[in-house]
Amino acid sequence: MLIQPTTGVGARFVPATTTTRDRNAIIVRARERIVHVLELRPDICSLDIATIEFRRICLCQHSDHVERMARAIAKPE
Repeated sequence: MLIQPTTGVGARFVPATTTTRDRNAIIVRARERIVHVLELRPDICSLDIATIEFRRICLCQHSDHVERMARAIAKPE
């Protein structure tokens, strides 16, 4: 059995439904998004590279974050 962790956690944005400021974004540093991958060193993991919309939630992937995560994941121990 393979367990495949994801790197998508920490890049969520839910657009405001009113004209007031809405604080429905969770964007964390690239390193924080992969701490579990670096700790577990699984044989495989996903590297979310595209910004996608799922229902009302956008998962935002910034190219700088993707590059940092990819380098850190590929780096041998």
